[in-house]
Amino acid sequence: MNDYMQVRFDVEPCSEMATDVLAAVLAEIGYESFVPDERGVTAFVPQGKYDETRLKEELSQYPIGGVSVTYEATFVAGRDWNEEWEKNYFKPIVVGEECVIHSTFHTDVPQARYDVLIDPGDIGIGSYRSLGARYGVWYGCIGYFGSYEGGGFRRRCRH
Repeated sequence: MNDYMQVRFDVEPCSEMATDVLAAVLAEIGYESFVPDERGVTAFVPQGKYDETRLKEELSQYPIGGVSVTYEATFVAGRDWNEEWEKNYFKPIVVGEECVIHSTFHTDVPQARYDVLIDPGDIGIGSYRSLGARYGVWYGCIGYFGSYEGGGFRRRCRH
C-alpha cells in the first residue's frame, strides 16, 4: 500500500484563484489530489515525494502578492482506496422490480426475482455510476428479460 502525507494549507485571504494557483504549484512538486474549501485546500502527496524543504521554498515564492499560506502535514497510512470506496459508496442497484445488482460485501440487499452478484473491482462496469455502465446493464437486462413494460421486465420465454 502507498502511504501518503495529507497537508492542510490555510490561505489568507482565501479565494478560488489563490487555491487554484496553490494547487498548480503543489502539482509541480508531486502532489496528486486537492480538496479546496472556504479556508484553503487539503492536498495529498505520496510520502516518498514529500519534501518539506522544497515545499517551504515553493511557498516562499508563491506568485500572488498579499496572500499568506500556512500548512500542517499529517501522515496517512496506505490502504486500498478502491476497496474503501467500494465498501462505503457502492450501493445495491435495483433494475425495474425484477433484478438487483449487489456485491458480496453488501448486507442489506433488496429482494428481487433475479439477484446479480458482482464485485466492482473485478469487472468493467464498476459501480454502475457511469452512463455507459447503466446502458450496458439496462440493455443487458432487457436482452435477458425480453422487454420493459409498465415498470417491470417481461421475459420472452419461460424456463
